[in-house]
Amino acid sequence: MARIRTVKPEFWTSEQIVERSTTARLLFIGLWNFCDDAGRHPASCRRIKMEVFPDDAFDLSDIEAWVQELIDGELIVSYVVADKGFWQVTGWHHQKIEKPTVRYPAPEKGEVISTAIRRPLSDPSPPESNVRESNVRESKKKKKTTPPPSDGAKPPKPPNDDFDAFWAAVPNKVGKGFARKAYGAAVKRLTAHLGWTPQRAHERLAERMTAFAATPKAKGLYCPHPATWLNQDRYDDDPAMWNKEQGTDGKPKPASQLGGEI
Repeated sequence: MARIRTVKPEFWTSEQIVERSTTARLLFIGLWNFCDDAGRHPASCRRIKMEVFPDDAFDLSDIEAWVQELIDGELIVSYVVADKGFWQVTGWHHQKIEKPTVRYPAPEKGEVISTAIRRPLSDPSPPESNVRESNVRESKKKKKTTPPPSDGAKPPKPPNDDFDAFWAAVPNKVGKGFARKAYGAAVKRLTAHLGWTPQRAHERLAERMTAFAATPKAKGLYCPHPATWLNQDRYDDDPAMWNKEQGTDGKPKPASQLGGEI
C-alpha cells in the first residue's frame, strides 16, 4: 500500500541528487511512496515501473539504468535475504514515522550489500500473459532476417558498433554494461530528435567524451559514471562547465548529504 512521504527542501541541492538524471530523481521520489516504513522495497524493476510509471513508454532497460544511477549515487543499496532481492533507501532516517510497519527484511548480518542491480533477482518471473506477449515478439524478431549485402558491399554497422571508441575515451571506466545501454539510447536520441545519421551521432559522442576527459571535472572526486554522463545528455553541456574544478580536494562528502537528504 502506498504511503505519503515528505521531501525536504535540501533534497534538490544535494550533491548526490544533482548528479542523477531528471527521471532517476523522479523514480527515487516515487520509490519512497511504495517502500515499507523502513525504506525497503522488493528489487523488481518491473514492479517499480508499474507503480511509478504505469502509463509511460519506458522499457525495463530504462528503469534498470535509472535504478543503477541511484545505486551508483549511494541513494539506495541492493541486498538479498533468503534468495530474494531488496532495495534499501539509505537516507530513510529523514522520514518521520510515528508507528512504522515493516514488511520486508533488513540485510542479514554479514550480508555484502551490492553496488549493482542483482540479476535475475531484480525481476521475478513475469505473469503468464506477459510471457506469451514476449514469445510473440521474439518469434517476430526471428522472422526478420537481414538481407544479404550486394557484391563487394559491407553489411551496415549495428548501432553500438562504435561503442569501443567511445569507451576508450572514458576517464572513469565503471559500469561498462550500463554505459553500453546508455550509449545506444543516446545514439537513438540524436538520430531521432536531431535527424542525424548514426555515424554522426557516434562521432559526436566520442568527440565530446574525449573533450570531457581532458577537463578538471573528469579528474575530480565527483566525476560522473559514463552511463550517468550519457543519460543526463552531458555531451550537450557547455564545455566551460567541465573546466570548473569540483571535488578535487579529496574531501569526503558531508555526512548530511548521505541518503540524498530526503
